[in-house]
Amino acid sequence: MKNKAQNKAALVIENQHLKGSYWLLTLAEKSLVGLMQPGQFVNIRLNGLNDPLLRRPMSIHAFDIETGRFKVLYQVVGRGTEALTGIKAGESLQILAPLGNGFPDPAEPPDNGQQIALIAGGIGIAPLYALAEDLLRKGYCLTVYYGSRSRVDFLVLEEFQQLGVKLELATEDGSCGKQGYVTTELRENLLRKQTKAVYACGPMAMLKALKKETLGMAIPVWLSLEAHMACGLGACLGCTVRLKTAAGGWRYALICQEGPAIAAEEVEFDE
Repeated sequence: MKNKAQNKAALVIENQHLKGSYWLLTLAEKSLVGLMQPGQFVNIRLNGLNDPLLRRPMSIHAFDIETGRFKVLYQVVGRGTEALTGIKAGESLQILAPLGNGFPDPAEPPDNGQQIALIAGGIGIAPLYALAEDLLRKGYCLTVYYGSRSRVDFLVLEEFQQLGVKLELATEDGSCGKQGYVTTELRENLLRKQTKAVYACGPMAMLKALKKETLGMAIPVWLSLEAHMACGLGACLGCTVRLKTAAGGWRYALICQEGPAIAAEEVEFDE
């Protein structure tokens, strides 16, 4: 895909603390929003700061072409994201976007009763909201499988409930939904609902388990991969992943260039 990323100053509309270490940032820059697709990401740089020097890659959580606004759901994990929490409405951030390839449409058109499954673990719910909105507009039926450590770790549940999608929740401590991992009994659920495509984002262990659970099911499964990256444009070579080749071997690829959404059957997870 030809890179259409632009470097723009986006106006901060709101920087909302959700809970714990999680924040929701709302920005406005219409020229960027018009280029966005679900599953893509942005690189954010705080104006005037040289430490941290590098931009921070973050998933596009939601975007609205009419208003020119987009949202980034983020977790504080280091100096860059900690500094981001101090940004106020009315300030601006330097945004390089949109980056990467978005989620592709399901191979089959919408059909009554056929389900598309979105599977998230933790902060991996971030890029799936924009995808859910897009698929619902196109007429697909959705079930969102969402797993976390405990009920307090779930994010933006109300937003998904307002979309009217079916939610299947799982927690490791059993405090909400089924106890266990979100991939527990997933294979049976996908088969029972005649699932036609799967889209997932979350910890690498979850994505690896998902690939194993869906092996041989003849269902297209798309994984949104995450990795440390400095540029988002393929120059720093910091976000490599191993992909299978048609000849049966493997090759290195860059998540920022060929992802972040990559077919599960192509991804070579470390054993």
